[in-house]
Amino acid sequence: MDSDTEHRHLSPVAVMSDNGYIDLINGPPNRACCNGYACRKRVSTFMSIVQSQHKYLIYLTSTPPNQIRFRILHSDANIKLILALHYESLQQIDVYANDGYVSPTNRDLSYPFLVLTDQPNNVTFASQPGSNYFNRTTQMAYFLIDGLTVIDLKISPLLILSFGLPPETPSSFFSNNLVNNLAALLGVSTNMIRRVNIVSANNNTRVRRSGSGYTLIVELRTDEARNLTGYNATETEAFLNYTSTILNQYQCGQLQAIWKAHSSTNNTYPTSLTVQEPFTQVQAVLDTIDHITLVTSPSSCREQSPCTVQPVIVAYTANGNVINKLGSTDQSWQVIATVIGQPNVLVPGAIANYSNGQTQFTLFGIPSVGSYQIQFTFVPPMGINASFILTTNCTVATGFITVTQASLAGLEVNHVYDTVINSPFNLTIMPVDSVTLRRLGQVTWGGWTWSALVSVYTLPKYNRNGTLIISTSPTLVIDSSAGTVTVTNMTINGTGMYMLNVTLISTNAQFVIQVRSHGILVKPINIPLDIETNDPITYATFQGDFDALVANGDIEVKRVMLYNYLVSVGMPVTSDITVWK
Repeated sequence: MDSDTEHRHLSPVAVMSDNGYIDLINGPPNRACCNGYACRKRVSTFMSIVQSQHKYLIYLTSTPPNQIRFRILHSDANIKLILALHYESLQQIDVYANDGYVSPTNRDLSYPFLVLTDQPNNVTFASQPGSNYFNRTTQMAYFLIDGLTVIDLKISPLLILSFGLPPETPSSFFSNNLVNNLAALLGVSTNMIRRVNIVSANNNTRVRRSGSGYTLIVELRTDEARNLTGYNATETEAFLNYTSTILNQYQCGQLQAIWKAHSSTNNTYPTSLTVQEPFTQVQAVLDTIDHITLVTSPSSCREQSPCTVQPVIVAYTANGNVINKLGSTDQSWQVIATVIGQPNVLVPGAIANYSNGQTQFTLFGIPSVGSYQIQFTFVPPMGINASFILTTNCTVATGFITVTQASLAGLEVNHVYDTVINSPFNLTIMPVDSVTLRRLGQVTWGGWTWSALVSVYTLPKYNRNGTLIISTSPTLVIDSSAGTVTVTNMTINGTGMYMLNVTLISTNAQFVIQVRSHGILVKPINIPLDIETNDPITYATFQGDFDALVANGDIEVKRVMLYNYLVSVGMPVTSDITVWK
């Protein structure tokens, strides 16, 4: 099943029978206890009452998962159904019956690899369990299931390329050698090309001279796995790399040059390309890049911190149109930033993907105080020679940017929610930029390091009697890769809930960071906490301004006081508590 099976909301699921009834199935209830709707979890299992020897069409509310499983409960081989699942776009659906691959009924057996014919659906109740057929028009995946068979539908990687070809394309290009020609042009093996369709632009028929040109539709895929456990991730990755290379070559103009130089094309080449990438449901029109522009220059920069205003670079076609997408979904193009005149300086957040019509910088910063010029250049994408970047307008530079001293704050990470009385625990703080609250390029720089002071935070009410004890052994761990500072080997010698004050001080006395920790529940030895996996069984309400507490950062203080109050009045609290509106 898909990794997001507990988070994706497929319901309501519509199950429509061949005798006119429709069953709308809602999803299972939330099985997680958390603050808010978005973090809820559901087991994506849907039950429907069905009758043997009937056909059922199934529609999902959201995007179908890459893998979905069907079974008939409490039945035997005499109970048979024909089911059909609707997909939002043309897909290659591999069907597995009890973990074994079953070929589609319209497979062309004259090929050693999977090639489908256009014969009609012939899955019947007399067919073997797992017999299947994909209707390319309605995008329904039909299959037969009985009471002894578990059926899995798995989307396999399929690449659909729709080339717009000019009317001058010679008819010889569409000869019997077309597959070999396409394989040479695209840089793939011939057995990856599973279907080719040529449509004239004005009448939607196959090859026929047209003043408007042609659309050449090419479908590529790899061989199916013989069973679910035999899925080859390496082969899928290689196919995605082929996809990226083809798309990159087109958007650089190299594929057009290769096409034009081929002996079969008579100096013609594609004028457009629309693509449906593997594991996607939509088609995208690709553009060829001509130049890039620095639309927004970075500003309000502090050393080692993300600039408040992040850079924005936009790519354009020769006609001045913004290019929305560069590269494949799996491997989008990237832009890298360097300091002009100081190419070896490590720039925080230097690399960003290009998507949705612009670069997506979020952590770009400059490491040191001063005035600098920054150059932005595309990283050569897969399958593209680095000379393309050098000979095309794919580099832009800023004016001089002023960088001021860092202004730091801190965030607690890797929260410790509970511990045992007199047992050691750690507290981890991430120094961040006080303006953007994003992590720094480096956690220390300029030769200084951090020291720490930790104490128990005094609540307005209902403080417990425990004392914080810090070990005399080394207590500070600085993790440069994670950008964190951890105070280790602390214990609390009393039960209840506590918050801690943490003060980080740089050894050059330039920076001081103060952080108030989350509540830490200290429990007795050998008494485990009850953990709710569904909605809580006990609710309590209190009067107060929840939004104001959140805005002031005091909601956690309120939670800790509520817990300690309940304990102080003798309430047998056996779990942690959460607070929400």
